[in-house]
Amino acid sequence: MGVSYPESVTEADKKSARDVTDNIWHSYYYNQLNIEQKNKYLKMTIGMYLKDLKYNILDGVNKIVSGHDMSIAPLAGVLVENGEFYGQPGFASFLNVEVWNINGQNTIKIRFRAKEQENEGKYVRIQACGEMQCSVVEVIDWMEQFSINFAQRTELCTQ
Repeated sequence: MGVSYPESVTEADKKSARDVTDNIWHSYYYNQLNIEQKNKYLKMTIGMYLKDLKYNILDGVNKIVSGHDMSIAPLAGVLVENGEFYGQPGFASFLNVEVWNINGQNTIKIRFRAKEQENEGKYVRIQACGEMQCSVVEVIDWMEQFSINFAQRTELCTQ
């Protein structure tokens, strides 16, 4: 990404720094050791946006929303099944929430590109149901536990 390291920094040093960074990001968004703390962090970082996402899904109109790693990672933490993603999202990452009408039922599929090498991304398992495709109702219901308003966010941030 255009970062130049001093000549004394070896490839092993660079890999070690990336591994530490990825471990930190993973602990924030997929912390299975302290789920209460993880859920609190997800609510603070992405909880207010989830209401907008809910209405976008229910509208059935495709909308492009862009963000940085600080918004893609918590969104993935809420929607993408643990094990599908690890670490800090790379340059040009995306998380595409697709609403499909299959046999008269609206379902959701998520295409996720977490790292530069993944080209068009891949479909991933969704936390709401543990499958590659969930009903809209399952996903909306799942997101509700993380969805908060401004007053709730302010309270969480001051605890």
